[in-house]
Amino acid sequence: MRVSDRADQPSGRPGGGTGAGERRLHSLGHGVQVGTGVDLTTATVWHVTDTDVISGEARSSSPQRSAQLKVVIFGVGLPLLDRQGNGTTGAAGPYRIADYDHYSRVLSVAGTSTSCDGAILIIVDDIAPLATWAGILGLIATVLGLIGLIASLFLRPAGSSRVVGMIVGFLAGLGVGLLLQEGALLDPGNALGLAFPVAGAVIGLVVPGVFGRGRAAGPI
Repeated sequence: MRVSDRADQPSGRPGGGTGAGERRLHSLGHGVQVGTGVDLTTATVWHVTDTDVISGEARSSSPQRSAQLKVVIFGVGLPLLDRQGNGTTGAAGPYRIADYDHYSRVLSVAGTSTSCDGAILIIVDDIAPLATWAGILGLIATVLGLIGLIASLFLRPAGSSRVVGMIVGFLAGLGVGLLLQEGALLDPGNALGLAFPVAGAVIGLVVPGVFGRGRAAGPI
């Protein structure tokens, strides 16, 4: 996991915390993957398979009072765990990858404790991008959004058609972003991923009536 130690004190995790994402300076932090370790203090990407069972732990030279763990999508953190405590060690897991990879094959996990934060990208190598709910929904959103944008080209350039264009454009951009994330081409933890739905919405605002302007001057 990438770790950013704050200047005035080392970092770590409270006892009984989620462990996998929080380490203090000079601490031992690692993840366990079916008996094989990965050093979370230096790793930025963790490659796993559908059959893997993973867990994580951390040790600290001084106590941590709180720890939070989030799953990040389009740069927005969704709370996963929130623990309070006062200890120098913590652990999380074990977690079966097969319990989660039907939702998404690429997960960005970020954690913070009293004086530390970090993130790691988990990629399930043997699951296809379109074999997950995120991939399927991304494909559907992309197709429906593009169909809507094409249809909006022939609408009158009125306020209502631009609102519809923004909605379908946003949907198309969101779908493209999800597909890129599932293909491990876009880090879900990067807020720049929001550029895709935002750009889609802007395009949807502009394109309505491109081929229908000739009808706009007709009788009302």
